[in-house]
Amino acid sequence: MARFSAQEFYNSRLQMADIGSAKYLLLLHDGGDFTVRLEAGPSWSWLVADRLTDSLDYTLLFLPQSEGDLVTLPVAGVALIGVLLFL
Repeated sequence: MARFSAQEFYNSRLQMADIGSAKYLLLLHDGGDFTVRLEAGPSWSWLVADRLTDSLDYTLLFLPQSEGDLVTLPVAGVALIGVLLFL
């Protein structure tokens, strides 16, 4: 049984589409039975991870293009402190 997670940033075997007010889930499936289980809302860990990855996308991709390179140094320092505390 294949497991798919909507928490993944990109999965070529699972796509979601909005057409008008309808929502479609497109998945690559070899055949046979399958079950789709929808949650009422996202988990707290997904909310935290989503905010973190969104902010890192902005910090690491957009700011260097707009000459905001120096912002990445404090962010890297915070990440380094977090890693050192974890170790």
